[in-house]
Amino acid sequence: MYALGKMPEEVIQMLLQEGANKKLVVSLADKFYQDYVFLLSERRSKKRKSAQRNTLLGAGLLLGGLLLTFLSYLSFGRSPYVVFYGLTFVGLVLLVKGTVENNQLIKRSPSRFTNLKQ
Repeated sequence: MYALGKMPEEVIQMLLQEGANKKLVVSLADKFYQDYVFLLSERRSKKRKSAQRNTLLGAGLLLGGLLLTFLSYLSFGRSPYVVFYGLTFVGLVLLVKGTVENNQLIKRSPSRFTNLKQ
């Protein structure tokens, strides 16, 4: 219910309609909310790790491509040398992708409601 954007009061009403014990409804709604927040934090954690991995991998590939290009320039002199376009391009794409994903995660906040037991 929380994933559908329902407020705690709506969840309590739904539980009452389904025949839940009136004494336990608030604690059930609070437990459901805690589970929902836990699932959201786990998803965020996985997305954050993926974004960090993309950023680090992208930076490494980008730097590796530039370094290999520079080394081939030094070893061959001004004659034709090898430019590692693919490595550099893939590194740049992963770096940008990871940075954008990380910035999107920073802007979002998983908590929407306060604790129901107050």
